[in-house]
Amino acid sequence: MVQLVWFDAGRYQPGRLLVMIHHLVVDGVSWRILVPDLSAAAQAITTGHHPRLEPVGTSLRSWSQHLHTAAADPQRLAEMPLWTSILNTPDPILADQGLDPERDTAGAAQHLTLTLPQDITRPLVSTVPAAFHGGINDVLLTALALATAHWYRCQGRGEQRTLLVGVEGHGREEIIDGVDLSRTVGWFTSVFPICLDPGALGWDELLAGGPAVGAAIKRVKEQLRALPDRGIGFGLLRYLNPHTGPTLAALPRPAIGFNYLGRFPSATAVDSNDNQQWVIAPETEALGGDLDAQTPMVHSIELSALVRDHDDGPVLEAHWSFAPRVCTGRDVEEIARHWFQALEALAHHATQPEAGGHTPADFPLLTLTQHQIDHLDTAYPHLADILPLSPMQEGLLFHTLYDRGSADVYVVQHVFHLNGPLEAQVLRAAVQALIDRHPHLRAGFPQLDSGMPVQLIPGQVVLAWHEADLSGLDPTDAETQLGQLAADDHARRFDLAAPPLLRFTLVRLSAQQHRLIMTNHHILLDGWSMPVLVKELISLYASCGDTSVLPPVTPYRKYLAWLAYQDQTTTEQAWLHAMNGLTGPTRLAPAIPSRASQLPAQIIIEVPTPLIAALQDQARRHGLTLNTIIQGAWGLLLSRMTGQPDVVFGAVVSGRPPHLPRVETMIGLFINMVPVRVRAHPAESLIAMLSRLQHQQSTLSAHQHLGLARIQHLIGNGELFDTVVVVENYPLDPSDQLTPGMDVRITGVTGRDATHYPLTLIACPGPPLRLRWDYRRDLFDSSTVEALADRLIRLLEMVAADPDAPIGRLDLLTEDERHRLLIDCNTTTALVPRAGLPGLFEAQVAATPDAPAVVCGDTTLTYTQL
Repeated sequence: MVQLVWFDAGRYQPGRLLVMIHHLVVDGVSWRILVPDLSAAAQAITTGHHPRLEPVGTSLRSWSQHLHTAAADPQRLAEMPLWTSILNTPDPILADQGLDPERDTAGAAQHLTLTLPQDITRPLVSTVPAAFHGGINDVLLTALALATAHWYRCQGRGEQRTLLVGVEGHGREEIIDGVDLSRTVGWFTSVFPICLDPGALGWDELLAGGPAVGAAIKRVKEQLRALPDRGIGFGLLRYLNPHTGPTLAALPRPAIGFNYLGRFPSATAVDSNDNQQWVIAPETEALGGDLDAQTPMVHSIELSALVRDHDDGPVLEAHWSFAPRVCTGRDVEEIARHWFQALEALAHHATQPEAGGHTPADFPLLTLTQHQIDHLDTAYPHLADILPLSPMQEGLLFHTLYDRGSADVYVVQHVFHLNGPLEAQVLRAAVQALIDRHPHLRAGFPQLDSGMPVQLIPGQVVLAWHEADLSGLDPTDAETQLGQLAADDHARRFDLAAPPLLRFTLVRLSAQQHRLIMTNHHILLDGWSMPVLVKELISLYASCGDTSVLPPVTPYRKYLAWLAYQDQTTTEQAWLHAMNGLTGPTRLAPAIPSRASQLPAQIIIEVPTPLIAALQDQARRHGLTLNTIIQGAWGLLLSRMTGQPDVVFGAVVSGRPPHLPRVETMIGLFINMVPVRVRAHPAESLIAMLSRLQHQQSTLSAHQHLGLARIQHLIGNGELFDTVVVVENYPLDPSDQLTPGMDVRITGVTGRDATHYPLTLIACPGPPLRLRWDYRRDLFDSSTVEALADRLIRLLEMVAADPDAPIGRLDLLTEDERHRLLIDCNTTTALVPRAGLPGLFEAQVAATPDAPAVVCGDTTLTYTQL
């Protein structure tokens, strides 16, 4: 299949190497692998080295096996109605008689070659595809459809907007996971039919280059993108599936075939290494070949186009081949002339200010109309992407929009303490490079006319950067001013539809002391992202904004794509099973839905070091996590406080799927809020309950991406809980954020964040382990929260000391509370709960052996030994 001939021109003249390979062995892409490899091997041998070429990822043999398997895949079989409907499209472009394989052969074909001037070719291969965020095939095929429609009208055949055409593709589609064909040599070419309809567009309107021209390009682009996997399924079903192949073979073929071969250097071009012996010889046309004269023609007209790059610019070459028995040379010349005129009109249209824009296919994770996209293109120039929201993003957006008139609790702030001779302009450039590097940091969240929110990514945003110099103030006054600057910045709400949703303020305290205030909306970032962001920012500062020092970004859209392809039905069934039998929500605070969100008060308690060690010992002994112990303890306390044996509270999960490559380095909002259900059985031991809880959470771990609103809807509850537990596992340690050789150091970090829930418990692993209680002052007072904290510590002490103790025998009352509880055993007595702690005394009653039963209203409490 391969033959090479060396033409030696002597010692002082460059020779010629003729390489001939059968098309069964190579396609056009293969030549782009073979020629550089041949050059590299020759260079190595010339310099006395053994050639070492880059490895091949996937062999042609493996690819072929994969294709045979894919041809029987149910998803491919589901494409049959699409291909049969396309091939059944009326195709009256030429004479009534079809091709005769005996007479209409390659040897009998006639040919026409035309070239398009450089001033028209140049925008066709650059400006026009870029303006419409597509490829050159979108442009060439739009013009071809418009040209044939005009030819119909000129022939007096009426209006025929559609064009049935057979298109060749490179065939190296990413349809199988783990396959790498970037260096595989073979014949991968795919051929598929498509019916193109550019819409009703008059020829004069086309030549004028008005808005309707752009609409035609967008329509054809969408029709091409609508084919699954760039049409590779047609060949699988036509040639590799014995059941579907005969059906497709019996249908008519398109009369016109189209193939864009790509761009090639001119014969006089010289490669970048001035390695003249490995360019196309000037006396040759290009990489090409011939067909056997007896080969039957597949199409009545075949158009092969390529772009040849000359020193003064690119030139489009169009090679038309046709069967003269079926169509005349005059017909082909007219169609070819119309095609060039249409291409010129498309190039002219791209110069108009309103030209270009996206189409729905550019945003496959959403279902958008062209009208909605056009509106966003106008409102947000230089639009780069439109994405859906994650479940947590939807929740944060809802609360921010709902509480427009109050403080936005989801504005997050970090203040970094910077020591050393800081260069402010270098830091600003590093921050800008960080935002340019991560598309998600430029996101905004507008709502469409339908009310649906979207995540919009501009191509660029102006950095919100401010500087303040407090170095001339007294240190005390400077700290006061710094605190006020940070507080004022934190109080400023973001307009979520107007990115960027983060801003930076650099405060100079002295030549060696600075504070960098970073304020962002939580909808952009979670806690895990912060160490990643800070580490990258330091590297960018050290490199003066050079992003090449960092590895490639794994964009947040990868996570959103992962979300879109999860099995929704299985996940919903898992949550229905987990919440089966739940009778209602668990509320610790009074339900006052009309109250707007407000910034919470805080109480921070450090867990004693000996208790932490004891808990860790029990965790290791019983295979538990600290997260499970804290959640279980809070669930038991919540049960006692509400008098409910079956309680629910919220928990924040990291949300980062472990099988998503490089997910640990991604920046974005991955966390999710999910319900945690704790059932307190009095006879069950503490350790048994905790083990059951951990198994329950482990079972649900694969389904923790489902949005809370959806879970609540599934189980028929508008609200499940009003308390939240967060166990952080991403402490931002300044000592981890150092770059060798850098004079500037981060010596401390302070921050502000919150939730809209009445009570949030945040466990910050240390050392030491800190329990932060965020609470609404209008619903809880400090003494109530302190009492809750004391009881949680007592529960943790019980877990550490006696994990086998039955839950029903756990005593959470203090000695002081026991003395305050007076029960008259001789009279009917109603027990009144302690203010702010509903249900406490309904769960714990001190009785005496002499009074085995106490009547409290309508309830008889039977004595048991406490």
